[in-house]
Amino acid sequence: MKDDGTDVVQAFVRVGDVCPSDEKFREATKYWTGSLWIGIGARFIVFRFDSGNLQSVNETCGSLEEIESQFGLVASADTWRRVLLTGTGNSASEGEGWVSEVSRVGDRDVYWRYHIALRRLIELAQVEMR
Repeated sequence: MKDDGTDVVQAFVRVGDVCPSDEKFREATKYWTGSLWIGIGARFIVFRFDSGNLQSVNETCGSLEEIESQFGLVASADTWRRVLLTGTGNSASEGEGWVSEVSRVGDRDVYWRYHIALRRLIELAQVEMR
């Protein structure tokens, strides 16, 4: 059976339900109008923000057009599974496979402004994955 990453996709989609009530996440996205992408193989979970408020979480397949105010991370389902199941809170970025198997895509400047939101999103996804 082919691993399509459905468990990982579902974990990130469930995070969308938690984000509006998570104080750390809301503070990290304050003032942001744009999108954060999580690529899981050929599938993307897109978190859209307007003035810091999460507007929607959608799944799409294929590629996304890279435009201003959008960034994300792309990895295989297996890599995401390792990151989410072996990461430990704030040190999640130090997990095996993080640097070599996860790629940043999109607007680099926005990534540097909002990477704290990405880190918090991954922490919340770790909780959802367990």
